[in-house]
Amino acid sequence: MPEVIATSFVKRCFLLFTIALTVQHLFGQKETSEWFLYPDKHYTFSGTGPVDKSPSPVFIEGTGASICDSAGNLLLFTSTTGSFNSRVYDRKYNLLPYFKSMDIFLRADNPNVFFVRRPGYPQQYYLFYSSVTSDGLGHNSSMLQYSLIDLSLNNGYGDVISADVKVDSAISYGFTISRKDRSEDFWLVTHKPGTDHFNTWLVDPSGIASSPVESVAGQNPFKEQYRFDEMKTSPNGKIIAGTTHFVDYADAFLGSSWFIEVFDFDEHSGKISSRVRSINYKYVNAAFSHLEFSPDNRLVYAYYIGLALGLQPCGYGAGDLYQYNLCYKDSISFSNYAQRLGSSFSFCDLATWGQVQIAADKKIYFPYQRTGTMSSIQSPNRIGSSANYTFSTSYMQNGNGGNLPLFYHAYTEKAVKNNIVYSGFCYPTPLTFEITNDSIANIQWNFGDPASGVNNTSTSIKAPHAFSAPGKYLVAATLYDHSGNLIESISDSVEIKDSKRRLLEGLPKDTAICRGSAIPFQQSVINGFFYWTVRNTQRLYVIGSANNMQLGEYGEGTYIVEMHQNDCDGCILTDSITIHFLETPYVSLGYDRQICTGDSTLLYTENPGSVNVWSTGDTTESIWVKKAGDYSIRSEYNNNGCVIKDTIHVGLKPPVVFNLPADTTLCNNETLLLAPGIADATYWWQNNTAAEQYLVTKPGKYWVTIMNNYLCSASDTVNVVYVNAAAVNLGKDTSLCTGDSLRLQVTVPGSNYQWSTGSTTDNIVAKNSDDYWVQVNNGVCVVKDTIHINFRQPPIVHLGNDTALCDKTELLLDATAANSIYIWQDHSANDHLNVTGPGQYWVKLNQQGCVSSDTINVFYKQLPLVWLGNDTTLCENTAILLSAYGANTSFYQWQDNSVTSTLSANKAGIYTVKVTGDNGCINADTIEIKYNALPVFSLGNDTSLCEGQKLTLQVTLNAAQYLWQNGSVSNSFPVDAAGYYWVDVSQHGCSLRDSILVLYKPTPGFNLGNDTTVCEGTIIRLSAFSAGASYRWQDNTSTAQYNVTQPGTYSTVVSLNGCSTTDEITVNYLYKPRFDLGSDTTLCTGQQIVLKVNSGNVSYTWQDGSTKPEFEVRQPGKYFVNVSNSCGNSYDEIDIRQGSCQLFMPSAFTPNNDGINDVFRVKYPAFIKSFHMVIYNRFGERVFETTDKFAGWNGSYKGFPQQGGVYIWMISLTDNDGNKDNQQGTVMLVR
Repeated sequence: MPEVIATSFVKRCFLLFTIALTVQHLFGQKETSEWFLYPDKHYTFSGTGPVDKSPSPVFIEGTGASICDSAGNLLLFTSTTGSFNSRVYDRKYNLLPYFKSMDIFLRADNPNVFFVRRPGYPQQYYLFYSSVTSDGLGHNSSMLQYSLIDLSLNNGYGDVISADVKVDSAISYGFTISRKDRSEDFWLVTHKPGTDHFNTWLVDPSGIASSPVESVAGQNPFKEQYRFDEMKTSPNGKIIAGTTHFVDYADAFLGSSWFIEVFDFDEHSGKISSRVRSINYKYVNAAFSHLEFSPDNRLVYAYYIGLALGLQPCGYGAGDLYQYNLCYKDSISFSNYAQRLGSSFSFCDLATWGQVQIAADKKIYFPYQRTGTMSSIQSPNRIGSSANYTFSTSYMQNGNGGNLPLFYHAYTEKAVKNNIVYSGFCYPTPLTFEITNDSIANIQWNFGDPASGVNNTSTSIKAPHAFSAPGKYLVAATLYDHSGNLIESISDSVEIKDSKRRLLEGLPKDTAICRGSAIPFQQSVINGFFYWTVRNTQRLYVIGSANNMQLGEYGEGTYIVEMHQNDCDGCILTDSITIHFLETPYVSLGYDRQICTGDSTLLYTENPGSVNVWSTGDTTESIWVKKAGDYSIRSEYNNNGCVIKDTIHVGLKPPVVFNLPADTTLCNNETLLLAPGIADATYWWQNNTAAEQYLVTKPGKYWVTIMNNYLCSASDTVNVVYVNAAAVNLGKDTSLCTGDSLRLQVTVPGSNYQWSTGSTTDNIVAKNSDDYWVQVNNGVCVVKDTIHINFRQPPIVHLGNDTALCDKTELLLDATAANSIYIWQDHSANDHLNVTGPGQYWVKLNQQGCVSSDTINVFYKQLPLVWLGNDTTLCENTAILLSAYGANTSFYQWQDNSVTSTLSANKAGIYTVKVTGDNGCINADTIEIKYNALPVFSLGNDTSLCEGQKLTLQVTLNAAQYLWQNGSVSNSFPVDAAGYYWVDVSQHGCSLRDSILVLYKPTPGFNLGNDTTVCEGTIIRLSAFSAGASYRWQDNTSTAQYNVTQPGTYSTVVSLNGCSTTDEITVNYLYKPRFDLGSDTTLCTGQQIVLKVNSGNVSYTWQDGSTKPEFEVRQPGKYFVNVSNSCGNSYDEIDIRQGSCQLFMPSAFTPNNDGINDVFRVKYPAFIKSFHMVIYNRFGERVFETTDKFAGWNGSYKGFPQQGGVYIWMISLTDNDGNKDNQQGTVMLVR
């Protein structure tokens, strides 16, 4: 029992020690742990997420940049005091002494602020920031400045030792900082707005370099669009991304566009080079945008914001959050496969997301300003929706601003650099797992796949694993340093997709549905996305990325889905379904309705050819209904099963029922009261009064319309006639001229008339002198009146009949009569009048008291309007339509005798037309037309280019002017992007436009990867997949994948729509070690033998545990070595026995430089301690001498080869045991 307790205690101690080491790693690098946000937010970030420590003792306005030491202790932070001034606070929330009287020039809305420790000075920190400047011409740029703070001052709380020092001017608003060669030194990276020029300034212990490293990079042909709002460096410091927005003057509504561009950064040289760029996106009133990288450096997130401040009633704020995969190297794939993870929209309060920043818990945060909401991306290393975008991660009381503190990427990387990444195709292909931190020495993998047996775990740095079946797995990695100390335990979910299983499982390949309906489809994948397109008879329509799809929503066609998992070389599957539509009628009877009783309403449907069945039994397209009730229709085409039904309820409202009295006659001063008697109703009488009764006191027509509370109405009318003395009055006695007449009339409706002439009508005409009377009887009243009329002869006058004249024609009116006095309408007194204008003309003649008059109406008929326009000059091949049309014109005659209202003129000449109006009047006009020649040129036919190709459009004409679609006035235009291009060419006053549509076909995007070395027997699957493409490998195979089983260089050409991309990879095979220690041998006392293994890139383990490639043998025995590399191990042994230790000299040697027996020397010199050898020729001359037991004679003397023959040698030696020996002999030199 005590032994068990002791063992358990040791295990617990070891576990606590392990946990302590893990915690030390996770929380030992906390430079980025303290965050300050407007207005009083203070968060502490750790490996488990944010801890709210609000409110901050200091009111935070603008950007609260901060810096901590590696243990997470706050050192410094900033807050803005006004629109353009900022201050720095110490760890106790007190102002640094400098800021008690001074500020630094830093805008409140400027998010580009960094604290960075000065290289070589642990107590000094740079504060870098950009400030907006203007050239006075409306062009804004920024200036990069810094202040330097020394923490050793102010009793260890710090103070400013220099402020607002300029580094670079006229730069883009965004800048970034990148580490140099994993050292304390770093680069300041700035950009020149409106160009593709970058500056990188080295910062080392000596300060900031006096001149920058200059780079030219960028794939946007329109350099003026480069004005970066923000630039960020990836956690590993090898990638820089920038985002920009610019005013798009070609689009009056959208107003602006934006794009993101990613660059490779050489942290050694400071050089920037192009990597990939998105296409330009249209965005309504784009305001600014923000960026952040994923912890594993594979993805970049961009958020674009639009603000519409001038729209009624109060504007709006909106934006979109995108995820880009950096594995794509072409602009089209990079943009098309970008994932829109979320969006925001708000009226009036203009709430939008703010800055995007990665935290120590490997999550990305961004505040939804003005709302108190903090949004986040919970799994930013995953692709698509599995990145787990969360709109509301936490709530911040009292609202919040949009700026988050920015951090130097080297500080961020310390906390987030351990990430699991993997590569490989679909099941059953193995996946290869590794960690993004290349300093990890040891890893313990657990693939969460118990069914794979012993293969479920691995200790390889780069660990392949073939999962036992498709499904979801939790892969865990425990990381150790070189000393075996635990660094961190991490895990991630991995989903393995089966390449033989359909994405649209359960759905047919071809089906028909009712038009207007759709088949719902829902799918999900970890670390991937689904990309949808629809192909119909006209074109391929890109839908985009979506997990859920209503198949049929985008019309008939073939719906194609691609699943992209992990990176570009990951698991890519494709499936499709073809949707056909069955015709479906459209039926809508509308809302339930009410009609007034007695009225009817029309119910109808507009589906010609459909079979309709109404609830009434009718089969027509429409029915009239008068009764209350529910009415329904069932409509279908050709009994195809696509039935549409609809029902409507028709109700009846109470009617208005009343009658006014019949038409009537009243005598003298009688009255009539009209009282319909409808209560709770609205009345409208003929005189616009609204009383419920009306009193009739005079003759006339009386009517009323009455509307009840249900808006039903009815109307009625009554005619009332009055008979009295005033109504029967023939007037006073009178005298008339002969020939005149007087109509006597009495109108009393409903009455009988009796005249003195015997007439019984209501009027007579008196033409002779006499007494005339009338008696009127209406059955109620009888009234009689009399008049005397006397006639005498008047003068005779006649001006003629009314007449009509054409404009500018005159007429003479003659009224001559003897002994008469004349009075014309213009008060003239002549016997005639000359008429020159339209009007009514009359004359009165007084002849002895009898007056006659006559009137004539003279009308002037307007000449028909005709105007062919001013004389003009036209351009060749231009026809002008001459129009003589007039609304009151009836006949046209041109100079060529044509009689139409228009004439098409396409030749030079004089054109004349005469027009006759409906009134018979004639008018005419003339125009002269001249012609100039048109410019002669052509831009060519519409064309399609492959991505990367360029085209120059050129027009060359003498004395011509040019205007291209972008405002250029050159005679040539470079084309390197898809678009609609046109040019207007003007020459001699004539212009002609030609246009050309240039389309760019995407070049297939793929990457076979870097050259690699694998172990013998390993099969590598190369994937060049690109949807819809064809393939040609180096051996002319045409599959998307290629299996490599032997070393060599492999290449493929991928073609898509006539565009090709080529890539190649060299695969080397590594073999397990092969070596031989040699045959068993002997060893003399004092002799040593060196055993060598001639193999490279291997590890050695000798029998004694040593690991060097050589082993010195000083004693006899059995010796063995195990040699291993990543591909296996080999073993060999040698038996070394005790042997003879005597002097042995060769009897001959052949110095011919063939590497065999070229030197005469001791055969086994290991037993010799001291040595002396002299060699003589046959003449006794000394030709060689040495005391080196390992040296020998090469057959030369004083640099000259000696002749072949016998030579004498003499040796004196002492062995390792102290024994002395002297020997001599001869040796044969053979040539």
